[in-house]
Amino acid sequence: MRVLCITTALSCASFAAAQQCPGVGDCREVHVEPGCVMPDCCALVCKVNPLCCEFTWDEACVDLALELCDGINCPAIGVCDDSHPTPGCNQYPCCDFICTIDGWCCSVTWDATCVNEANRLCGVTTCAIAIPLGAIEELEPCYDHFNDGCNGLIFASRAVNLGAVYAGKFATDAPRDTDWMSLARVPAGATIRAEIEGEFPWEFQLVTGSCEGPLEVPFLAHGGPCEGVSLIEFTVPSGDWFAVITGGVETRTFRNAFTCDEVDPNAPPPKEPPPPSPYGLRYWVRFTEHRLGDLDGDGIVDARDLSILLNAWGSNGTIADLNGSGSVDAADLTILLNAWTA
Repeated sequence: MRVLCITTALSCASFAAAQQCPGVGDCREVHVEPGCVMPDCCALVCKVNPLCCEFTWDEACVDLALELCDGINCPAIGVCDDSHPTPGCNQYPCCDFICTIDGWCCSVTWDATCVNEANRLCGVTTCAIAIPLGAIEELEPCYDHFNDGCNGLIFASRAVNLGAVYAGKFATDAPRDTDWMSLARVPAGATIRAEIEGEFPWEFQLVTGSCEGPLEVPFLAHGGPCEGVSLIEFTVPSGDWFAVITGGVETRTFRNAFTCDEVDPNAPPPKEPPPPSPYGLRYWVRFTEHRLGDLDGDGIVDARDLSILLNAWGSNGTIADLNGSGSVDAADLTILLNAWTA
């Protein structure tokens, strides 16, 4: 009976201590106050040693933090909207969210990519898109890899027809999902307009080359979750070309956190279920032949298209980025003027 009472008392103490998280003070430095400023680290330490959240954060607590809290850096010194050499940033919700999808930001440094992700994604809630009627599903469960091109055990892709709508999912379960679509049915030299919408931050790649290397990616485009339909244009050169859809931002692809929402019946159940994806996993895309530079879709390249391009000057991820460089600039203006028809 005495042992039972002691166990219960310790459990209660541990539970009560956890309620003190977060506290004040750096988790990796001794301070008088109980608890520490990083909620996740504080909870881990106080679960092992409740005294750290009841009396003071002493050297024993610091030792536990150094042992248990590797990679936990939220909140941390440095604002989230400016790059700095240390990992993490000072706003816990934003820091915690970005580090969930991009572990680099909390393990190495809060670099310009982390800043870009914070500015674009912090505070953006989960959403759902409407898949157009008649869309052709990829018929690949997100826990499997039937069309992952060079990322699969066996090279596989699905051929696309102009005008058809294709729908699929993205997930980061190992290996990272990349949906490869063959453009073999698209005439060489054709200018293609792709309409894309996704529930997650998506990356569109135009890829050619051998899986043994090198692979060439001359065109990239990106879009945010539920930002509406994005329109991108590119020219398909001669040769074997593929459109690839995956998750990422301009300078980093996502490799974790986007958990598949389907259960693999052949896999043993995990000891603990993984946390759900912070965003939805669905996307759709449609390819149509288009005149390069015809930004308003009226069949000609004229002053209205020029106005659209100039109003988008310096931006990224827009239809006016005709060469897929990541920015609307003089090179895009040259392409548009060379395609002038009116």
